[in-house]
Amino acid sequence: MQSKDKDLTLYELRAPAEGVIIEKHAVRGEVLATNTRSFTLADLSQVWVNLTVYQKDLARIQRGQSVLISNRFDSSEQNVATQGVISWISPTLDEQTRSAIVRVVIDNPEGHWRPGMFVSAKVAIEQAEAEIVIPLSALQTMDGQTVVFVQHDDGDFEPQSVQTGRRDFKQVEIIQGLKVGQSYVSQNAFSLKAQMQKGEFGEGHSH
Repeated sequence: MQSKDKDLTLYELRAPAEGVIIEKHAVRGEVLATNTRSFTLADLSQVWVNLTVYQKDLARIQRGQSVLISNRFDSSEQNVATQGVISWISPTLDEQTRSAIVRVVIDNPEGHWRPGMFVSAKVAIEQAEAEIVIPLSALQTMDGQTVVFVQHDDGDFEPQSVQTGRRDFKQVEIIQGLKVGQSYVSQNAFSLKAQMQKGEFGEGHSH
């Protein structure tokens, strides 16, 4: 028998593994049997994204393809994006929508991606060679033109208008405006643009 002085309202529950409580089944005052499921835990450090792909596009979808996952649907949302890989493709189609489920596995260390979220996805379906390819981070917009900051021999930087071509999640093809081997700013281009627009850029600055 339990001692009358012992607090019977406290009972320690230990989970078999680390995770996040996603469902709570027990309520205060409820009598629980030994086989009652009190909570449901999930390890959300890595999550699945189920994409709906129509029949006409399935021929271009393969396991192992890289996918860009984004949560952005309108300008009011803070854009969060990450990359994953297609791990599974449903062998059957939905009879009504004529579509299949394609599963992408993504890492979720910060917990941005939650079960039940709606996301958009872009799948890299082909690879192509290009003469000049630069990081997307090098592109900026000034006075309505797409520019890249090129570096002159004297160390000064100047915005150079460019014409872009094909692109993927990280890189973009330059069709016109840059020469092979020409020096340009690949990182922190936005900061350089801000300094120029504020009139703070002058001699002696380097990036």
